[in-house]
Amino acid sequence: MIEIMNAIENAKRIAGNTVVNAAMSYVINGDVEKKLDSLFNIAFKLAWRPCDREYVLQLISRFKDPNCPQKKLLINVFKSDQNWVKKAAINFFVNSLVVGRKKTLDLEKKHKMMLPFFLLIDPTERCNYKCKGCWAGNFEPCDMPYEVFDRLLCEAKELGIYFVTISGGEPFLYKDLFKVMEKHPDMTFHFYTNGSLLADEEFADKFVALGNGLPCFSLEGFEERTDERRGKGAFAKVMKAMDNLRERKHPFGISCTATSQNYKEITSDEFVDTMIKKGAMLGWYFMYMPIGRDPDFEIMLTPEQRKYMWQRTTKIRNEKPIVFADFWNDGPVTDGCLAGGRRYVHITADCHVEPCAFVHFNRPEDSVREKSLLKVLEESKLFNAMRARQNPAYESNPMRPCWIVDRPWALRDVVKEVSADASEAGSIHLMDEKVAGELDRRAKAWEPVANEIWESIQNYNKRFEKISKIAQKNIQSLDDIKEEDLH
Repeated sequence: MIEIMNAIENAKRIAGNTVVNAAMSYVINGDVEKKLDSLFNIAFKLAWRPCDREYVLQLISRFKDPNCPQKKLLINVFKSDQNWVKKAAINFFVNSLVVGRKKTLDLEKKHKMMLPFFLLIDPTERCNYKCKGCWAGNFEPCDMPYEVFDRLLCEAKELGIYFVTISGGEPFLYKDLFKVMEKHPDMTFHFYTNGSLLADEEFADKFVALGNGLPCFSLEGFEERTDERRGKGAFAKVMKAMDNLRERKHPFGISCTATSQNYKEITSDEFVDTMIKKGAMLGWYFMYMPIGRDPDFEIMLTPEQRKYMWQRTTKIRNEKPIVFADFWNDGPVTDGCLAGGRRYVHITADCHVEPCAFVHFNRPEDSVREKSLLKVLEESKLFNAMRARQNPAYESNPMRPCWIVDRPWALRDVVKEVSADASEAGSIHLMDEKVAGELDRRAKAWEPVANEIWESIQNYNKRFEKISKIAQKNIQSLDDIKEEDLH
């Protein structure tokens, strides 16, 4: 029976790969802009869920504007290295969203729990930088055994997971990284990196040739702020790494830690436009967390500054040809917290499985060194305790998703409930009474601001009810949609 199911899955993947390859070849060869309509026609007909059809319709409506920034971005993506474009389309859309998603949903029914959509893996905790306030700065420098890393990726695919985020440490210091990527060409690897190694042209050539990686370079803003935190010359190396990838037509993005000192700089038109000119297509904003190396409450965002981040990120997404994500303020997009196995987990280089990149707590038995990933997800007392609190009754506002800064009392409850241990010294203080009081005060100050934003989002979403109704119709062709229906 297993052999039959595998054969069916492989047949679906082969068929999907054939369709995507043909579609990508058609779009890439020639005038990309003129061929987008045909691509959307295919996407609309393939979409079987109302929400997917709604999204395609929204894109169609936006793309009618010749100056639409999302349209410019999509054209830039299709003009990237053809090897990367085809692999990204197959790995993410066919393997992850079609074949993988179906497998995940079936396993969720069988095991009666939610499973991750992606994994965050640290193959190494070693780093060639010593950045101030690094969230991973206190982890013991070590490398994940290659055999464990390889097995973990095989297990991930058995769970329907084909998208993996790689962090660290500096991930490109892991000596077997390219070997892993080459052995798993059917997976997409998304990197957070300081960019120092990709500043080398020979190294960049090897990375680009693999075709299944997407790096995001860590920056704190322009040169002065970046070098202040990361060391003199760090900004220049990132600029060189960007040049190397842009010259090879390989997509990349940026990643910024937002603090009370740099939040306006990293969201400014000047900074974002500079990154777009360099070739960045993707951006991440991560709010500073008081963990890791030398935690500092003074540089945490205030409620007003966090609201400003939300407003600016929304404006950037609407007006510029780059996709930006705000890890905490995008809670409504992800329907709240993703941690604890609900949609992802963090796996450290010493093979321990943690709820999140920032929630550095685990139990000794939560390790993939000896146990399978599925077994850890099923048996983890910590993950089960967190999942029990990830529901609408407990998380009434997805603008407050974070266990550390939005609901710190919940984190303390589950850590005490299951007797979890902090995996690095910079997180131990989260359980301290004095620190707890400060975190609780800040969380309560954010709550009314978050409630106001969430109410405005809900009101805004009501404007799209008409498009939702259209999306649920059994429309066979985009030609069936009238112009007035889209407004």
